[in-house]
Amino acid sequence: MYSCEKKCVVLDSFFTDTDQNGTVDQIVNQSIEKYRNHDSILRIKEKTKNIPSFGFTHVNPCETSEQIDALNTEKASRRGIPSKVLKISKRANYLHLTHCINTSINDCVFPKELKAATVSSVLKSKESYLKYNYRLVSVLLSVSKIFERIICGKMQSYFSTSLSNLLSSF
Repeated sequence: MYSCEKKCVVLDSFFTDTDQNGTVDQIVNQSIEKYRNHDSILRIKEKTKNIPSFGFTHVNPCETSEQIDALNTEKASRRGIPSKVLKISKRANYLHLTHCINTSINDCVFPKELKAATVSSVLKSKESYLKYNYRLVSVLLSVSKIFERIICGKMQSYFSTSLSNLLSSF
């Protein structure tokens, strides 16, 4: 049996050293080249040639307010303002948060502070001694979750007009 410290070292190196040689980039680039002229890719290009290019639009205060309401106060969040406090103080902070999100969109920068997460490994199956039986879980700041959901919603509405509902990555 490994000590707790030894397990931590093994899991840390397993999850942090997965792509030291840039193999993921190589695989992605090879796939792009391989399927560049595939029928489905050509059809997507044909279907989307008249669609305007993507750009983020400003967030209105109602969107921010809705996302604050949608926060789950039962879920864990990383340090910072707890979801429950954000919901209780929504009337005092949603305009400021909307301004922060719009500034982020204007500057094309996602705030560095919101990128941080507390990462934990969670056991997927019975054999705890096998590092492959763990998956990573990232716990974000509540404000980061709001940013993410708003930006994701804007991207989904753009792509839903150009990509098929039947499209899958699996």
